[in-house]
Amino acid sequence: MSTSINNSKEKNITVITLIQNVIGASLAWELSKIAGSSHPFLAPLSVIICLHATLDESILHGYRRIIGTFLGAFATGFIAPYIGSNAWSIGLVVLLGMGMAKLLALSNEVANHASISALLILAVENNGGYTIDRVRDTIIGVLIAILVNWVVVTMIRRISPVFRKRA
Repeated sequence: MSTSINNSKEKNITVITLIQNVIGASLAWELSKIAGSSHPFLAPLSVIICLHATLDESILHGYRRIIGTFLGAFATGFIAPYIGSNAWSIGLVVLLGMGMAKLLALSNEVANHASISALLILAVENNGGYTIDRVRDTIIGVLIAILVNWVVVTMIRRISPVFRKRA
């Protein structure tokens, strides 16, 4: 059974992505804990969501995640302690998150992140500190995703002529 060059590259990129995610998620967890997070899983989550095949894609998706997280936190952070968690309040915060993204003419990806953040903040905020952790850990995770992507892509370009053009 023969393997084409493209198939070989795709397998290598998958291994590289695996390595990036393992390193990035682990590093993000530790940095989040050092930064004082009570919800350190949020930073590795951002790494996994924002790591993409190219550095430009990682930066773009990271930017969108941060903006969406800020919108969701803004939409929900002030009202969560007062409205409780029920079907109506969930609908309200999703409307606020997506509505703000729509009013600001932002992408669907930003709107989705805003809604996810708003929903999770509403559901978890009664434990205290979640909104701050969500914003801080998202930024940590996005920065780690970009850093890990940049380091790995730079190393690949230096050591492997096969990936110089692709990476």
